[in-house]
Amino acid sequence: MAPAGFPGYVTPMKIGIVGCGMVGSASAYALVMRDVSREIVLVDVNRARAEAEANDIHMPFAHPLNVRAGGPPRVDV
Repeated sequence: MAPAGFPGYVTPMKIGIVGCGMVGSASAYALVMRDVSREIVLVDVNRARAEAEANDIHMPFAHPLNVRAGGPPRVDV
């Protein structure tokens, strides 16, 4: 494995971001641009928003990392 800081090197870590507002989504986008992890998980009270942000961030890039929405399981009441 190449040391950190080299193009194409992906650190084998997972990052979770709680909150998909302006700061959370901008942070996730910056992390994708910097190739700092292998997986980024977005968590928000509004799971649909987290899924939409994850798709918006992941789609235009050909990175080997995974950007997805996560969180507690859905409970139908």
